[in-house]
Amino acid sequence: MKCSTSVLIRSGVLMLIIAICAFFSLCIPDNKMVIWLLCVVVCLIILISMYRDVRYIEKRMKNAQADAGGGRRARYRIDADISAMYHKISSDVKQQYEDEMLTKQAELSALQSQINPHFLYNTLDSIQGQALRNHNMEIAEMTAALSSFFRYSISMKNSIVTVADEIKNVKNYILIQKYRFGDKINLVIQCEDNDIMKCRVPQMILQPVVENAVYHGLERISRDGKVTLHFSCTPELLHIVVEDNGVGMSPEMTQQLNERMEQSGLVQNSESGKKGGIALRNVNQRIKLLYGEDYGIHVLSAQGIGTRIVLYLPAVKEGQDETAFGQHIRSGEMF
Repeated sequence: MKCSTSVLIRSGVLMLIIAICAFFSLCIPDNKMVIWLLCVVVCLIILISMYRDVRYIEKRMKNAQADAGGGRRARYRIDADISAMYHKISSDVKQQYEDEMLTKQAELSALQSQINPHFLYNTLDSIQGQALRNHNMEIAEMTAALSSFFRYSISMKNSIVTVADEIKNVKNYILIQKYRFGDKINLVIQCEDNDIMKCRVPQMILQPVVENAVYHGLERISRDGKVTLHFSCTPELLHIVVEDNGVGMSPEMTQQLNERMEQSGLVQNSESGKKGGIALRNVNQRIKLLYGEDYGIHVLSAQGIGTRIVLYLPAVKEGQDETAFGQHIRSGEMF
């Protein structure tokens, strides 16, 4: 706008000067010196005006370039911030979705197994009563153990229980298995401190690990099998070791199992489940979902000797918040 106004003014001045020159040339035809002087003045005025316009245009171009450069830098910063925000939101949404899917899959698995549980309990109680009337103590004892096991496993009303509750459920499971395997399966419990029995842990984390040891470690050996549960505790960390003297695994298989357990998401029983590790992976994911990535399961094994499965959990006492824990470093040696 300023440049256009200047051009109009310059044109008007030029026309005025030309008119004055024409007037002088008509009125004073012999005065050529005056005419040349006026022409020189006109040229100077035109040159000065053009110079000012060029300077003005250069200044505007420099400002525009500076603004454009700053705009690009600002735009790049905004784009980077938006990209970082997008990735963070996407990661948070994905994590929240996976956590919800883990919870939903666990709930679905529990619901699928709760097909009229009262009918099952009443039937088992009837069998136990009939066995007692017939003085068949073995059937009565096994039926009572089975009924207690199902009540604990199926009716998962409390997601957090005590270590003592988990041990009781494992004992019922081993008692049921002993009627099938006899003395080939034995359970040994070692606890460094009786206060550990009061520590709070997620429900149904021990029995799946013990079952994995029975089916994939002890079932294929000819000698007597033994599952040892060892409990130790520091002020902040609870170690639970499930050890068997079964067939064990090669280093390659052990590494593959540890890698599979780190994959997210609960796994349903399938054909691949025959290879083992699904129960361990699901327990590992449940622990991580509840307490964070610093906790979980690690497997150590030696072929022909046995397998040791170490559970790392926070040492949660009664009344403590299960989610308020720091980081801990995993460590352990094989046998």
